[in-house]
Amino acid sequence: MSLTTFVYLAGIVGNVREMLVVFSIISGLGSIVLLFQLIAEGGNSKHTHTRLVGAATTCAVLAITTALLPPERTMYMMAAVRAAEQLVTSEVAEDVKDILKLKLKQYKQIVEKDLTK
Repeated sequence: MSLTTFVYLAGIVGNVREMLVVFSIISGLGSIVLLFQLIAEGGNSKHTHTRLVGAATTCAVLAITTALLPPERTMYMMAAVRAAEQLVTSEVAEDVKDILKLKLKQYKQIVEKDLTK
């Protein structure tokens, strides 16, 4: 996936999460209103009961979906970790590790030489 596509999708996910939170709150409030209406009708209205179950189910599905979607920041962190992982496992990284090991050995010899003086 290209970087521009990823940035675009991360922005969409951030907006969708916000929208799902709003819809979840609205359907939750609707469920509460329907529950009071059902209680006021004595619990005998099948139509109100069906609407209450639908609103409560919608609220639950939206809340679960919102919880499962990663926040925009998490998506960027996942991309950074993936890029770092690819960098570490590349051939260039092996060369860099070899150079660092060589330099560390050289610095170690210099320090040991200074300590023995």
